[in-house]
Amino acid sequence: MTIKQFKDYSIPLLKRTSPSAMLDVEVLLQFYTGLSKTQLLLRQSEELTAAHKEALIQAVEKRLQGLPVAYIINKKEFFSYDFYVNQDVLIPKPDTELLVEKAIDYIIQKRELYPSARSEKIRTYNFPQDRVTDHRINYTAHNLPGFMMGDMDDMLDALNVYAKEEQLAADITELGN
Repeated sequence: MTIKQFKDYSIPLLKRTSPSAMLDVEVLLQFYTGLSKTQLLLRQSEELTAAHKEALIQAVEKRLQGLPVAYIINKKEFFSYDFYVNQDVLIPKPDTELLVEKAIDYIIQKRELYPSARSEKIRTYNFPQDRVTDHRINYTAHNLPGFMMGDMDDMLDALNVYAKEEQLAADITELGN
């Protein structure tokens, strides 16, 4: 069975129970063959090994029974990190990333880190590189998980210095007028 034949067989089958049948099949193929999405497209006419075919058929059967793909492959990406998941844990959803970003913004607002309007992009979170950067003060903190858990003292200190410098500059400007 070729990669294309497996897709042609599996996608219509999964459409009965999955709203994302095509994505499910692509993720399963990538996981079990170790090929990227591009490689799968370029190698559609290649035969699957017997081991890959058997594993993929078992995975499709599990998916037909309603088991989420994340539980089948024991992996789910969240904030650019791959997490091990099984039926003992909840699967992170894309909306959860938005919720976490909103929660971080809310916590930081409550700590009075946003004295000015938020129309400009002032902070970026880079999970793969384990850093958060405040672009107003050109300050980068590493240990992003610690930052998300409230270990923000260095960032707060840098922001306080920045706020005092801004106030001093405003006061000097006012005196000059």
